Amino acid sequence: MAASDPHPLAWLRPRRLTPITLVHGRAALGPHRDGLVEALVGSGFAATDLPIGPADRARCLAGLVPPGGVLVRRCAAWVHTGTPRPDVVDVVLPRPRRHRPGVVRTHVAALRDDDVEVIGGSAVTTLTATLLDVLRWEDADAVVLARALVAAGADPTAAALRCEELCRHAGTARARDLLAEVQSARP
Repeated sequence: MAASDPHPLAWLRPRRLTPITLVHGRAALGPHRDGLVEALVGSGFAATDLPIGPADRARCLAGLVPPGGVLVRRCAAWVHTGTPRPDVVDVVLPRPRRHRPGVVRTHVAALRDDDVEVIGGSAVTTLTATLLDVLRWEDADAVVLARALVAAGADPTAAALRCEELCRHAGTARARDLLAEVQSARP
């Protein structure tokens, strides 16, 4: 026990607190059970009393993203907004590639350079590209996710223009309808 700290349990205090701690196996079961950490995607846990941001969430997923992969859909929405946490990590790859099955679900697509940004060392679709992805591909909670993305800064007008560019692609008619619903609810 250090003389500078008179508390008898001072030796239990962590030396350095970080919002995201990657824990594997049973090491987090006790703290999770006690409510000290919450489970994130993959092997990440976050301290419940420390705020986490987009870079922290993206770092949590970095080990799950195959080389050249970009986080998309609900997973990208989670990185940008923090809620709701996805059960599966959706990743777009430029070409088909074998990967380990598990929590990662891969899709093959070509993304525009201006639709991708790097957050916390991981490639993630931008807010507006994620908005369009969510409206095109997510069944459950698409409007709720879209509203959270708009609140975080996604541009619904730019997403509407992209819908027009992609008018013959899958999911764009649905995205256009849902986008109108999202925009009608804006103040």
